[in-house]
Amino acid sequence: MKKLSVQMVVAVLLGTIAGLLVAAAHSAAADRAVAFVAPLGTIWVNAILMTVVPLVVVSVIVAAASSAEQRHAARGAAGTFAMFLGVVTASAILCAVLSPGLLAALVPAGAIPVPASAAAAAQQQPSLSALVVSIVPPNPVRAAADGAMLGLIVFSLLFGFATTRIKPDQRAAVVHLCRAVGDALLVIVGWVLRVGPLGVFALILPVATRIGLDVLRSLAGYMLVVALLCLVVTVGAYVLAATLGGTPLRRFARALAAPQAIAFGSRSSLASL
Repeated sequence: MKKLSVQMVVAVLLGTIAGLLVAAAHSAAADRAVAFVAPLGTIWVNAILMTVVPLVVVSVIVAAASSAEQRHAARGAAGTFAMFLGVVTASAILCAVLSPGLLAALVPAGAIPVPASAAAAAQQQPSLSALVVSIVPPNPVRAAADGAMLGLIVFSLLFGFATTRIKPDQRAAVVHLCRAVGDALLVIVGWVLRVGPLGVFALILPVATRIGLDVLRSLAGYMLVVALLCLVVTVGAYVLAATLGGTPLRRFARALAAPQAIAFGSRSSLASL
């Protein structure tokens, strides 16, 4: 996995350099080559994303069903929810406090053009009440199709805890099926990761060709801000895992190597999940 991560970093650098060279060349043949390569990156991301919803569902069901079999399942579930909400809230507050100063220092105002569609989408964000209501989806299948992961996770948790109220042999069959499905999906993810460097190159090449060097410098500053904030949150998560979770840091880091490689290459939180 370490070798794969290095290959993805190299792919990002090569894609950036190649894109800048194509932009400077103003060659029709080079533009056609970029247009041919670009869909390959989208296909690679889609290949990961197609496993996300079923993998999250079966993983949460297995975790909930297994933990609910323990003596203090209700208290453990409440503690898990509290920990999740606490970490998300603390991370959001920290990023909200630090990001304005970092962005002002590293990214000049107006350096990155914002498409009108993106600005309109930002103004149409759901209200807080709508977000709270979405936690319990009226249609889990539609939530899965829409990528509403929070509602889907809540449904999967409830389903997993509900299996503790059925016959033990039936619960074991559900858990066994979900584990088998999860293992098969992870095999697919492994196949996709093998061609990760090619997918990352195909993603970066058209971006670098389109935005040019000036915007790329500003994006580099923005990426640095995001990376610094993510690093702070990640360090906090590692500390929590070692102190409250009782998990050795090396073991925790090894377990996160694969999803972190996917996150770096795909730039997608859904794919990382």
